[in-house]
Amino acid sequence: MLYVHLSLASIHFGYLDHPTHTLINIQAKKRQMIEQRLQDKLKKETDSVRRAEEAKKEKQISNRKEEELQLKDSIVRTSLPP
Repeated sequence: MLYVHLSLASIHFGYLDHPTHTLINIQAKKRQMIEQRLQDKLKKETDSVRRAEEAKKEKQISNRKEEELQLKDSIVRTSLPP
């Protein structure tokens, strides 16, 4: 507890070269870097999922249009005299 109290006092009085303060800064930077990597990974995965969903929708639309064209073609073929 005294160690934590001393490190807080060093921060309060501005002793920037205190080893505990340096360690706190290093740990904070590591946490920040890890958080940034996780955010980047999440964004990448989210973008990937979004693109996959868009591709799926486009494929469904394409399939529906092709079915409509086939239906129209069959109607035209059956309505024309042989």
